Amino acid sequence: MTTLTITNAVMDIRATQGKTWRIHIALTDSVGAAVTATDCRWQARTNTANASTVLDLTTSTGITLGAGTIDIVASATVTASIAAGRYVHEIEIHTSATEVPPFLSGVLTVEPEVAR
Repeated sequence: MTTLTITNAVMDIRATQGKTWRIHIALTDSVGAAVTATDCRWQARTNTANASTVLDLTTSTGITLGAGTIDIVASATVTASIAAGRYVHEIEIHTSATEVPPFLSGVLTVEPEVAR
């Protein structure tokens, strides 16, 4: 298994429209102990100034929090509604009621679906 340590990181994502997108995150502290998130959100927009989102997943819609894990699933139905193009995205993870540490952001490139 590969471990990726992320703190306020930039990660560009390339994904295909109309397909299921999955991200699995294992959260641990500096000594490897599991950290359980209290909330998580993944948003994408055309640019940082735009108030409208093209993707907005929360713990009510596509994100499951576990003991030291976060599973993010954007269904094929959800991704089919996102036009092919380039967006900015951010995954925000809350580890307490008051702490929102920087986590992961970057460019989300959505490629057009070919096989339907």
